Order: sequence, then C-alpha cells, then structure tokens
Amino acid sequence: MGIYGKSCKILITIPRIVLIEIRNSRKKVIFCGADESLKAGFAVESLEIAKLRIKEAEETGAEILVTSCVFCKRNLVDAAKSLNSKITVMNIEDILSSLLLH
Repeated sequence: MGIYGKSCKILITIPRIVLIEIRNSRKKVIFCGADESLKAGFAVESLEIAKLRIKEAEETGAEILVTSCVFCKRNLVDAAKSLNSKITVMNIEDILSSLLLH
C-alpha cells in the first residue's frame, strides 16, 4: 500500500468525513501538473492539467479535495480559484490540524 492507502486509512477514521474517491485515484492517479520543472517552464499547461483534476473532483460532489503533496496542493488551489470552484483543496495535515482547533 502506497501513500494513497495510508492517507485514506487516516481519513476514514475521522468522524463526519465521508471518503469519496475520484475516478483516477490511487494507482491510477493522473498527474496534477505540479512538477516544479513543468510549472516553471509551462505554467499555463500546468494549470490546465490541474483544472482537469478539479473538474474530476467536482463530478463526485465532494466539498474537499485532499492531497498529500504540498506541490499538488498549491497547483490545485490555483486551478480551483481559476475555475471559481467551490472545492476546497487541503492536505491531510490541514485536516488534522483543523480537528485539533475545534
């Protein structure tokens, strides 16, 4: 089990969280466009790739898109803003820290 499975195991233990996986997740995950060399040289293309991932998440009806990568988070946040998406992009640390604050 890779990092995907470990993150999911954590998320499903949190009350009030319903885990909805997007179509292309875990071993079938599609690149989000956040690779620093791609983003540096091809910023427009990088953002377009991330927009596809946001749209895929929106199709599920999810409110939050969780990633375990800080680079993915930054790119997905930018894409969500660009699309005026209602999806909130968080990493697992954000979720865990918000639980400690409430």
